[in-house]
Amino acid sequence: MERDGWVATDQGKDIRLTDKGCEGARSVIRRHNADRVDAGTYAESPWSRVHAEADQIEHTISEEIEARMRTNLDNPQLCPHGNPLPGYEHVAAGWIPLTSMLGGEKVIIRRIHENSGGEP
Repeated sequence: MERDGWVATDQGKDIRLTDKGCEGARSVIRRHNADRVDAGTYAESPWSRVHAEADQIEHTISEEIEARMRTNLDNPQLCPHGNPLPGYEHVAAGWIPLTSMLGGEKVIIRRIHENSGGEP
């Protein structure tokens, strides 16, 4: 990864992602979440199956197919769990954690933890 410019080391101690590495990581996250958005639209696919499929194809889908999927899905800003996709973090900037709400207050739950998707 260092050879390819994805990571840099500071005298062999600290390892950090370079700008190229960060973009590569964002791309994998976008592909993973875009695949789940697409697969999640089919009611017959349980979340656990959709998540497993997304894990398999996130590393192999081309940038062209990823871009077409985003276009066909009207450029989603959130994954099916409600988490912002890379580049759309601002969408959740004003959201208030459920733990800071008082008992009896009405709320809208906008996202759930991704690990819940592994439970069929």
